[in-house]
This record gives sequence, C-alpha cells and structure tokens, in this order.
Amino acid sequence: MSDQIDQIAADIETIAVKFGLSEQLASDLSSAVIERIRSNLGGETYYIPKVDKQRRNNLIRSRFNGVNHADICSAFNISKSTLYRILARNMKPR
Repeated sequence: MSDQIDQIAADIETIAVKFGLSEQLASDLSSAVIERIRSNLGGETYYIPKVDKQRRNNLIRSRFNGVNHADICSAFNISKSTLYRILARNMKPR
C-alpha cells in the first residue's frame, strides 16, 4: 500500500509542477494532500472506479482545436493514435 501512496504523492507533485508551482511548493502540497487523506480516510478501504471513458472522450473532443495534439495527449496520458481514434468516432460521414 505504501507504494501506491508514494505513487499518488508523486502524481500530485507532477501535476502541481505542470500547473506552475515550484518543485518545493509542489512537494509541500503533495505532502499536505497525502496527510489530509490519511487523516480523513486512514484505515478505510475505498474503491476508486476507472475513468468513465465516454466522459473522458467527450472532454477530449471539446478541448481539441485541431492543432493541440501534443497538449491533449499529455493532459490525458494518451497516445496520438488513441487521440485520432477518439476523434474519428465523432466524425460525421460526408
């Protein structure tokens, strides 16, 4: 379980840096979030469902502007081929 908590903390830190926080502030934020989770939920077991792919795909389509391939792929942690597949499913036949 500690490996999972460590991974969550690292993910929080990475996201915080992407939002423009310094590495130190991102680390402090990550520690504070993990501590809050432990304080409020420690000792409990929770099920966290996977991402609703239809909702995610709709969000991807709404954010895609034709030129932001790399940004979308990075934000949603998907490959370009997955992005193209998602976009193709929404295209109307001509």
